[in-house]
Amino acid sequence: MSFEALDVFVSTYAFPVKGLANIIGLSVSAGIRDIELSSGVDYEPDLGALLTGGRRQGLRYLVHNYFPAPPKNPFVLNLASGRPEVRNRSIEHC
Repeated sequence: MSFEALDVFVSTYAFPVKGLANIIGLSVSAGIRDIELSSGVDYEPDLGALLTGGRRQGLRYLVHNYFPAPPKNPFVLNLASGRPEVRNRSIEHC
């Protein structure tokens, strides 16, 4: 049996450190090149510079749900919800 190589992205939530700068640093030092930008990341005033710096070090990103920051009042993002208030809130967040 043979397997094709797969792109596996590690969620920011899975890292044992907080803060995107720390996550990027740990990723680079651990040889992790693919990061899913998701929950567990606080507000970053210079987000663009951090992401650009990571790209220069060979990182690739996917964006998922609540990145760059979770909403003030947490909820489950569901763009396909049959409940208009949930769907509208999800659309507003995105």
